Amino acid sequence: MKNLLFSLIALLSISGISAQDITKLNEDREFITYITNEANFIKNSPRKDLLNTIFADKKLEENELSTFYTIFGTDAARFNSFTESQNSMLKALSVKYNFNGHSDLQQILIVEIGEIQSSVSRDNCQQRYDNAIATNAAAMVVAHFGCASVDWTGVGAIVCHAAVFVVYLAANDNALLDYQDCKNK
Repeated sequence: MKNLLFSLIALLSISGISAQDITKLNEDREFITYITNEANFIKNSPRKDLLNTIFADKKLEENELSTFYTIFGTDAARFNSFTESQNSMLKALSVKYNFNGHSDLQQILIVEIGEIQSSVSRDNCQQRYDNAIATNAAAMVVAHFGCASVDWTGVGAIVCHAAVFVVYLAANDNALLDYQDCKNK
């Protein structure tokens, strides 16, 4: 039995089972779906005016979750379901592309997300805006990946993932303001 197990391990290690080429991430339908889902979640936030209410102290507390749900037009059950689905996709992508094996993961994600956006011709202001959005999205993916390590904590995980969305939305709003300033020069 021990020899059979050793043979199987040896066969698997020389058979070429390895992670996918991470530079092809921008072509991966699951990755594009993941990024699109995150963007759609942000777009559906009807009460961005409340963002400053919960983000004034630069952190999200458990008692501010109801305001978070209002801002993003959701409730605890739907947000948990969304987060679980997104985490499942992110974990599958992490295995497929060996995210843990890339110390420069955020930089890789910036490039890959930028590639998804690059099909449109842009001026300098638009290019800067697109770069900022790609950077924000990459930071969001990495942050959600970090939150996955506390998913077992229940409320702590919800607060972590919710805080990622709050920071992501604020960063995207800043990118939009910078874009508008650039266009008005």
